[in-house]
Amino acid sequence: MPVIRFWGTEAGLPQNTVTAIEQTRDGYLWLGTHDGLARFDGVRFEPFGLEHGLQSVDITTLLEDRAGTLWVGTYGGGLGRWHEGRIETIPYAGHQPGLASINCLAEDGTGRLWVGTAGGLRLCQTNTLIEDPALAPLDHLLIRCLLLDH
Repeated sequence: MPVIRFWGTEAGLPQNTVTAIEQTRDGYLWLGTHDGLARFDGVRFEPFGLEHGLQSVDITTLLEDRAGTLWVGTYGGGLGRWHEGRIETIPYAGHQPGLASINCLAEDGTGRLWVGTAGGLRLCQTNTLIEDPALAPLDHLLIRCLLLDH
């Protein structure tokens, strides 16, 4: 019979609704919630919030890229990356509504990070969200998920 365990706020999780999960190559399990990010080492949770650089504690998506960078998408606080114990905010060009709400992330075969937002599709290059003219038809569209194809 399988063993089922439940961890919640009493165990150190910032909030009981988990919105994103990513296991990084160093073995940590990262969990996004509506009230912050938590790193789980198999025994305890270490919470991360605004004081650690998050611009919003409403985590929507997580992704570790091939270089080992953990990317953190938030609702209303944009995109961040885990770097040296803090979340660094990734700037974005323009003032288009919806760009601060990150819904999904995907890394393609060349290592480019694709970012689906409530205001269209963007690429993250040199730690900046950029507009690609080829993606202009997707401006102002709500991008909810990404799937890589050959």
